[in-house]
Amino acid sequence: MSNNESKPKSSWLHMVVLALGVSAASVGGMYMLNKHDRNAEKAAAEAPVIVAEKPIFVKVDPFTVNLNSERSSRMLYIGVTLRVGDQATADFLKEYMTTLRSRLLLKAGESKVEDLATTEGKDVLKANILALLEQPFSTPQPALKVEEVLFNEFIVQ
Repeated sequence: MSNNESKPKSSWLHMVVLALGVSAASVGGMYMLNKHDRNAEKAAAEAPVIVAEKPIFVKVDPFTVNLNSERSSRMLYIGVTLRVGDQATADFLKEYMTTLRSRLLLKAGESKVEDLATTEGKDVLKANILALLEQPFSTPQPALKVEEVLFNEFIVQ
């Protein structure tokens, strides 16, 4: 009879040992996963944060100009902002704003209504404005870093 009684006890013992082994493996696995997560968080915290430079804009007050038109008198109401590469360029353009506005008025007035109705025509006007900014405002003049011409307002009437 003692043989029959020892079999159930040994099978229960095997099940308890197996349960303890599975529990230990689970706890070990969780520990390793948490350790991995902490290492990843630490690495992310130590990684340098890349911050884009703040853009520098020079706003030109909106203006209205008469356009070349074969049919009738047409006008362009336009607001321009320049994105520049450095503060020195922004300061220089603000100092020479009167000259800049005068040149912009003359350049925009050379445009034709039909051209300004298309995206390509607006792109040509942007290119013309960039070329206009390459002409010196004073002598001597620092190198201007104008990166982009942006239209804030654009109405052809």
